[in-house]
Amino acid sequence: MTTDNLIEKIGLAVLRGSQLLVVRNRDTSLFLVPGGRVEVGESPTETLKREIREELSCDIDEASLDYIGEYRDDAANDKGSKVRIRLYRGELAGNGIKMANEIDECLWFDTEHGDVTQLSKIIRDQILPDLRVRGFLAPAVEGESW
Repeated sequence: MTTDNLIEKIGLAVLRGSQLLVVRNRDTSLFLVPGGRVEVGESPTETLKREIREELSCDIDEASLDYIGEYRDDAANDKGSKVRIRLYRGELAGNGIKMANEIDECLWFDTEHGDVTQLSKIIRDQILPDLRVRGFLAPAVEGESW
């Protein structure tokens, strides 16, 4: 749903220690949180389920969903527009991630040592700092991989 250049999105923060799952759409350069635009009549959970299936070919563990908050900033891929992301923390379900549709790249971003210039402005300036303050990002464990 878009109103007056405001793009409404629902996002999913999938966390593993100090890592955040991010995706990059085709023909774009910045990474975003998985999720997407709300379709008319959809609940936030329905939007997440549809978008995660479309982007990552897997499901979400609905029981793990926890609403984190709302973030607003300039839209990463729609110049002149603003975006409002209602962000949930949760886990993926199924047989692993398989990029689909518009997704060109998917990675576990290292929030302690990664190059934040790869991330959308809303993640870099708002989401990551908030996740740190709330204690959702655990320090990296030496030798651990995802």
